[in-house]
Amino acid sequence: TIYGAIAAIFARVPVLISHVHGLNRAKKWNRKLQYRILAKKIAAFIACSQKVADDIVSNFDGVSQKQVVEIDNSINTDLFANTSVDRKAKRKSLGIPDDAFLFVAVGRFATTKGYKYLISAFSSVVAKYSTAKLLFLAEGSLRSELEQQVKDLGLGNSVLMPGKVNDVAKWLKASDCFVMSSLAEGMPLAVLEAMAAGVPVISTNVGGIPEMIPNDKYGLLVPPADSDSMGKAMLKYVSSSDSELEAIVKRAQRRVFEKYTHDIAVAELEKLYHSCYQEKTKHEAI
Repeated sequence: TIYGAIAAIFARVPVLISHVHGLNRAKKWNRKLQYRILAKKIAAFIACSQKVADDIVSNFDGVSQKQVVEIDNSINTDLFANTSVDRKAKRKSLGIPDDAFLFVAVGRFATTKGYKYLISAFSSVVAKYSTAKLLFLAEGSLRSELEQQVKDLGLGNSVLMPGKVNDVAKWLKASDCFVMSSLAEGMPLAVLEAMAAGVPVISTNVGGIPEMIPNDKYGLLVPPADSDSMGKAMLKYVSSSDSELEAIVKRAQRRVFEKYTHDIAVAELEKLYHSCYQEKTKHEAI
């Protein structure tokens, strides 16, 4: 936003709009000063969730509530809902038995993703269900640290880290549960993608995630940095019946199609763009 706004001002762009995807973007004094200076130049701040909208109003100096518009993140729902996969063959490519309960996590190996708590939680699952597997579709600076944790916990045969992949949708379809252990998020696309793919979701209760999963009818939420609660949630899904999980994923999938499609987001963006431009030209005419 800072760099883009400054460039747009020098380029004499008529209307400036900022799209904010995360929390705590204006906590430091220098960022507060920058936003205070630029606030009057920016017509609207788009927040990807209500939580992000509240954060902008509270922490972006000089930004008024009327400048903030919530437009939820969106995904290609059809891609994740309609992708087909040979589940058995897909799992076999990484040596995962067809009958193993497979948890999958998607995202970079970074502190904010809370993976050390997820690995610790998973150890309690393996203690009761030795065939369970945890698959990380991720890469990043903490790989070696997390690999050491896996080794120390004796989970070498249960945790897989193949790195980045180009077929996340297929791996979601081949898994039994999606897990997000983040310490902070705005409105993560990975959760929406898992819901659209028809995979049960367990996530930490941070950022805009409770807006996507308002109660346990759509998935399970646990406190961040709480391995015990995460472990209990994972065990709950492992022991749930197919019919129970099917009811949850159907509700979650329906929710994504009703609220988080690209068509919905595009319509809201177009409405905002036209509104901001008309307001600008009206003032210039006056």
